[in-house]
Amino acid sequence: MGGWGQDPDGSWNCQNDMFYLDLSNSLKTSSIVELKLEESTSLPIIVPPYMADFTATMLSSGEIVYIGGRQSTSPSDVSFTLSKMNVIYVFNTKSSSWIVINAGGDAPNSRIGHSAVLTSNNRIIVYGGTSEDPATPATPDLAILDVNQTPYQWKTPNVTKGSPPSRSFHSAAFVQNHMIIAFGNITTHTAGITNSFYILNVTNFRWSSSHIKSNQTPDATRGLQEVPSTTPLSESLFTQNMALILGASIGGLISFIILASIGVLIYKKWRIYQKIVKRNRQYVEQISSSQNSNN
Repeated sequence: MGGWGQDPDGSWNCQNDMFYLDLSNSLKTSSIVELKLEESTSLPIIVPPYMADFTATMLSSGEIVYIGGRQSTSPSDVSFTLSKMNVIYVFNTKSSSWIVINAGGDAPNSRIGHSAVLTSNNRIIVYGGTSEDPATPATPDLAILDVNQTPYQWKTPNVTKGSPPSRSFHSAAFVQNHMIIAFGNITTHTAGITNSFYILNVTNFRWSSSHIKSNQTPDATRGLQEVPSTTPLSESLFTQNMALILGASIGGLISFIILASIGVLIYKKWRIYQKIVKRNRQYVEQISSSQNSNN
């Protein structure tokens, strides 16, 4: 959906078309297909503006939620404006139709270069990004769009101390109640590209951080000394990993003790059997010797 394109003459343009990858048959016959909106005689067709630099989040309902970015009135119009964060375009993949939702609550400032992840309780966490000035962070850094409510509602969570430096054009993923952000650009730094990553526990909104060390750091990552990286990884993730390690260790130890005990019992039985066989052999030999003496 949308994004930037480049004409043969080198000029840039903004799009609002949509394509999908058809995987219904096999990878050998897969193809990229342009999605056409069917006309309706009863309802007007909602077509989004020419958009770029937004986030797209797929809901379990089959709807794609588009947040933020910038837009223009025509493909060749480079005098774009930042999209309003309370105007949410939603595409229904089942009916191939658009709706526009005017979200309530305290909407965050417009932004580009942000990230969006879907939580397990069907909320979208928006993080980072910049305003019109690339060196100015969008505020607030963290915002939540509750898509369970009608209409959608914006909320700003209370975050404990230790928030990471404002960043944009980064990666983000959601794993087991934790949002992980990595790489990207530290917005307020001239040489702000970073290889550090941070983890947000969404149950208590506490941040922790880590830093990827490399023997050969690319030149683009200079200035990383300014990025805090002393905080340990999330305590809950560490606890989960330790529980798995301890469980596996204890299970292995118990299995070893059981096998060793069985081995000892078998060995003792074998020794007793050998003694009985030896005793019987000696007894037979004594009887044979006694009979030979009498004869």
